[in-house]
Amino acid sequence: MLSDLMEAEIDGEKLSDEELAGIIVLLLLGGMDTTAGLTGNAFLRIDADPALRRRLIEDPDVPESATEEFLRHDTRCRG
Repeated sequence: MLSDLMEAEIDGEKLSDEELAGIIVLLLLGGMDTTAGLTGNAFLRIDADPALRRRLIEDPDVPESATEEFLRHDTRCRG
């Protein structure tokens, strides 16, 4: 994605270093916010459901697919 941004043109001109830096900062901040929200919501869900907590601990294959499910079901911030 970053390579594409560095090659991108608007009205025939490449993005300036300042424009690229701004876009990259927004991408990083967006990623951090999304990760923090997912983690917090997942912990709240696990805390509220003892059976889910046990399943995540006992079955090593569950956590990988659980991430997708947490994203799908718990996308709102519950701060």
